[in-house]
Amino acid sequence: MSTIWDMIRVVLFGSQNDASRDSAPAFNPAQDIPSTTGKVILITGAAGDLGRQTAIALAGYGRPSRIYIADLPRSDDAKQALTHQIDYEAYGDSISPTSETAVTSSTEIRFLYLDLASFDSVQKCAQKFAAQEQRLDILILNAGIIRVSPATTMEGYEIHFGVNYLGHALLTRLLMPVLLRTTQRQPGADVRIVVVSSEGHISAPKQGVDFDLVKTSCSNLAQAPRSVSPANPSREDDEYPNASTSPGDSIVPPGPQMGPLSTSQPTYLGSTSFMSAFNHDQQHLSLSTPKSAHASTQRKAWSADFTHVVPRLVQLLRPLRLYEDLVTEEYDQTPFTVVPAPLVLAPLRLLRSHWDKERWPQEDLGSRITQNTATKLVNIEANMTTDQFYHLFTGPNLRWEFVGLIFGLAGLGASVSSRVTAFFSVNGKDELSADAFAKEMAAASHACIEICKRYDNVNDLMVWLHYTYYVLASNIMGETCHHIYAQFGDLVSCIHAMGLHRPDSPEHSIPFFVSETRKRVFAVAYRADKNIATFLGRPPRLPHHYCDVGLPLDIDDDSVVLDRFSLDKTISQLTPDGWGTFNGGLRPATVIRLRYMVAMLREQVVGLSLGQGWVTSRQKELHMAYQECKRLWDRVPPEFHYGKHSWEGSNPHLSITHLVIHLEYLQTVFQVERIRCNESPDAMTDLLDSAMQIVSAVTDFAKHRDHQNSIRETYTWIFLLYALPAAGAIATELHRCTVSRVPLPCSVPRSRIIRGLSVLVSWFESAKPPSDVTHQACVEVTKVIIKMLNDTLDCPSGWQMVDRPQPGTGTLSALNGGDRVWDTNSIGVPLNAYEQNGTTPNVDALETSEDFLNWLNELGLDTSVPEFFGCQ
Repeated sequence: MSTIWDMIRVVLFGSQNDASRDSAPAFNPAQDIPSTTGKVILITGAAGDLGRQTAIALAGYGRPSRIYIADLPRSDDAKQALTHQIDYEAYGDSISPTSETAVTSSTEIRFLYLDLASFDSVQKCAQKFAAQEQRLDILILNAGIIRVSPATTMEGYEIHFGVNYLGHALLTRLLMPVLLRTTQRQPGADVRIVVVSSEGHISAPKQGVDFDLVKTSCSNLAQAPRSVSPANPSREDDEYPNASTSPGDSIVPPGPQMGPLSTSQPTYLGSTSFMSAFNHDQQHLSLSTPKSAHASTQRKAWSADFTHVVPRLVQLLRPLRLYEDLVTEEYDQTPFTVVPAPLVLAPLRLLRSHWDKERWPQEDLGSRITQNTATKLVNIEANMTTDQFYHLFTGPNLRWEFVGLIFGLAGLGASVSSRVTAFFSVNGKDELSADAFAKEMAAASHACIEICKRYDNVNDLMVWLHYTYYVLASNIMGETCHHIYAQFGDLVSCIHAMGLHRPDSPEHSIPFFVSETRKRVFAVAYRADKNIATFLGRPPRLPHHYCDVGLPLDIDDDSVVLDRFSLDKTISQLTPDGWGTFNGGLRPATVIRLRYMVAMLREQVVGLSLGQGWVTSRQKELHMAYQECKRLWDRVPPEFHYGKHSWEGSNPHLSITHLVIHLEYLQTVFQVERIRCNESPDAMTDLLDSAMQIVSAVTDFAKHRDHQNSIRETYTWIFLLYALPAAGAIATELHRCTVSRVPLPCSVPRSRIIRGLSVLVSWFESAKPPSDVTHQACVEVTKVIIKMLNDTLDCPSGWQMVDRPQPGTGTLSALNGGDRVWDTNSIGVPLNAYEQNGTTPNVDALETSEDFLNWLNELGLDTSVPEFFGCQ
């Protein structure tokens, strides 16, 4: 105890004969502390060690009337523990405090909400204190932070300066009338303002404070949330130095330091992965990706220290009008919604209406939401109406699952917003770019998930939240990030725990809108699982063998929530297979049905590629899968098939939807052909033909240069997932045949192949410089394709290549033969558009492709394939 008092006794109580601390007599707390009897004391950040011990000591010397603890909100348990410690150590008593006030043996402990990173919070704290007190004898400015990650306060000031200095300066100024009144009205008053500091002032600039610099977006320091300060980091990774605290106690949570980036442990890639097309040796595929600063920050910035996180989430929730607009635009602009629009927009509007009528409860809203989440169940009853369902999680019953869902959908909505300005403000002042806003929403959404995990919540809302966060986070960090892979595992766990992989039993009847939504959610999760399994070459985690969920009905979102009579009428208009009437577009349910059907076929192919089996049974399964490929498209109404007419509409997202569903089907055929080719070289013709179908379909998209840049950039992952593996297979075989002087086993003329590949690679030169890791990965791969094309075209002119297909089965010609579109209208850019920069491999080494794969791994690119279609 004496050590603590040695630190602050000079400023708090003075020293004898104005001696310095070094020359002063030994400090004796029993004799040298003036009486605090009847005094009112306010301490900021008193929940930390130094502030807590100060409160204990002051309470024990004269029994002050009241001690105010101004800090971020604490749970009732934390308040009780703090008050008990003060009372026990000061008086040896034991008490049971209420949530806001506790009376010790003779000293009342009161708690005030204070966030020094917000001027508004500081002002409200001072107002609340002045409303309760006529005197203030001792003001101890104890809270402080040091060495946190670059961030700003709500007003845009650098976080250290804003919290440690400006926040305390404003609080002191606002409380000054009470301090002065105490000196005038209390006989013998000894009013003190104590500023707890550290030796950090040694590093301050000698010229003083540059006020233009301390109010900054921190863009010159590092990428960090501008309006929500990150919470205490978990210290599981050692690429970041540990954050430390000042002698004062932290009231704004520190975040991870931006240190050098490291490379993650290589993770397994199987024979169907996006890089396997370039490698004939499938035994040692792996993927190493860099640990990006944002990825690590996003996972740690909102940690398990919910004392700090909850008030930040409450602050972030305030612009409900902005979120409503973004979520509405998300549903209007894209045909990829999973949860029907009314089940999200209606409760969101109810929430905003509720808080329009009620005053925003800044101080206890977080605890209310937590209480609802922890103690109330989301019970679904058979005859429940939609209004009754909404009442379970919105308005006064607001839950963290729904709050996280709002954040996640708003982050997705920002990417498709048609606003004139691409900047968003969550506090009415600072503006964030669409990318920064999406990262902010992802961080907040993940924080809500972590809060819900504390209470072991498994319900429909939790499944919606898990899936939405997975989609948004994969857009930001990429599906090759192991964090995303693990997050999808959490979603699968919730699906299994909820029993969504099995149909609802008749004895457990649930409302139609819940049942149909569950089918949609399972279908998109099942499809995403097959995407991940194919893309990474890993076993699926939702195998159809254990699932028995039918296709959702092909009806509009609004029809899901119709009354029974209107719903029966709508269902009666569907085909026996559940298809709705074609209206010139694609309903969200139509997209889900089509992709679910393709996903079931893809699981068979993944099983053939990754599973084990006897040669005889494998041949039989391969033939069955091949026949299923042909039958699948026959079961889809012709009006939903992809064709060049798909680009005639005005909505580019809708056109790309047709394209992606078609590509998923073609990629499945491509994988079947790869298996056949491994077992019989005669199948090479069908493999190259199927690859050219993919290239031709994607070049249709690439040739539409009237697309907005944002559209082109959003869908760059189409090239990485579908086009470049197919193009790599074609370019490698074309190069091999040219160098080896053997005929090219493809039914497509060599000249058309080269033109198609040229159009494909030209897309990346005409686009803006690479701004994300997906685009960077595509550029690096296209460089290799260009080098192979250059080497192919530079073969000696005396050698005339003959185009004729190798003997083959020709089965693919019968399969979708009439749907092929090979023509291209432009050759694109010169094939030497990309110059060698030392990162491109030697094309001659690509005979076995092993060196090429090693080069891809050494790129260190976090190749990103967002699940954009999952939640849109």
